[in-house]
Amino acid sequence: MSTLTDKPVVVITGAGSGIGAAIAALLRERGWAVASISREPAPDNDLWLIADVADEREVTDAVVTVRDTLGRIDAAVVCAGHYQETPALDIDQPSWERMLRVHVGGLAHVCRAVLPDMREQGRGRIVGIASERAIGG
Repeated sequence: MSTLTDKPVVVITGAGSGIGAAIAALLRERGWAVASISREPAPDNDLWLIADVADEREVTDAVVTVRDTLGRIDAAVVCAGHYQETPALDIDQPSWERMLRVHVGGLAHVCRAVLPDMREQGRGRIVGIASERAIGG
């Protein structure tokens, strides 16, 4: 596999704000090349791709672009989130399904997209993060 950067490469979902943006800034400071997959702007990163983590095709296409642009993927941090502040008894089915597609589906989509590269390299790390709002009523 070709290496287009001498830095380790991390894919971060949700790096446009909140937890994802903070992780991206910290990893950039520590010498990582950061590729953001986000629906929000993340222009401070080495590569910023607009994609919805709930859509497996969009995630797969974004990961291919990261690999083609930066040469490899050493780690993934999955922290894109969707939260709708609604009382538990008032959450409608489409909102509930959207939260599951983002939080659970997004993690599954990223894992399926990055694991082949990591297996080929013989190493890699995946970290899944959800804020406490994801489990709060």
